[in-house]
Amino acid sequence: MAEPLQNEPGMDGDPGAGPMPNVGDPGAGDPNAQDVSLFEVLQEQIKYQAQTHPYATVAAAAAVGYVLGGGVPWWAVRAATSIGSRMLVARVMAAVVDEQ
Repeated sequence: MAEPLQNEPGMDGDPGAGPMPNVGDPGAGDPNAQDVSLFEVLQEQIKYQAQTHPYATVAAAAAVGYVLGGGVPWWAVRAATSIGSRMLVARVMAAVVDEQ
């Protein structure tokens, strides 16, 4: 299993934002380490996010639960997709024009 999170100050001054644990890198420190499963990597990432940004983690979990529960009406999804695709096309076109 991965090392526990360290409680060192991070770059942004947050006292709980220590360095990310070395998950998924079997040779990073322990030569006898085994491969880490995807579930364990996700579990460590969620733990890290919950410790460093608890309110954002709770908000993200609530949003995912709301969407999976069928709480977003079809017209809102359609509008968001339409707006997002227009923004994407505008950025791609701007990048193409800037390259030429």
